[in-house]
Amino acid sequence: MPPRQAHGYVFAAPLPPRSGPALDVTTRISASAAGAAAAMVSTGDNVERFLGALLGGELFSQHLLTEMKRPTPGADAFFAGAGVPGLSYGLGLMIAWTPCGTAYGSFGGIDGYTSIVMQLGHRRVALLMNTDSLGPSLRQQTLSIAEQELCRAS
Repeated sequence: MPPRQAHGYVFAAPLPPRSGPALDVTTRISASAAGAAAAMVSTGDNVERFLGALLGGELFSQHLLTEMKRPTPGADAFFAGAGVPGLSYGLGLMIAWTPCGTAYGSFGGIDGYTSIVMQLGHRRVALLMNTDSLGPSLRQQTLSIAEQELCRAS
């Protein structure tokens, strides 16, 4: 485990209704089990900076970035079915249709952790949580918080 890594937690009973004490899974589960999906440990500032570089065209050509922003057919239906409408995915990039415009970023999780990072125009927001035990309503609330922050200064 990297030094100073935030501890991640899951509920003792992960299926609804979630109950029991929260279990620290930081040293019980290796994030490497998810391959590249969890291949790094980072800070909110670094995640925001990476997204800014990605969407600012510093990492890929404009052509590839355009392809990343193109919604994958059926992805919006998948998210709506999972209780999180208004989301889609391109090639490794989340697309969120917010009240103030289209935002791009990532919304993911692994045992003990959940993260959302989004950018709309030049405004970015990152939410990093120490649990992956988010039901559909809590996922929607979390996404709403990120959208409100993005739209607040738009």
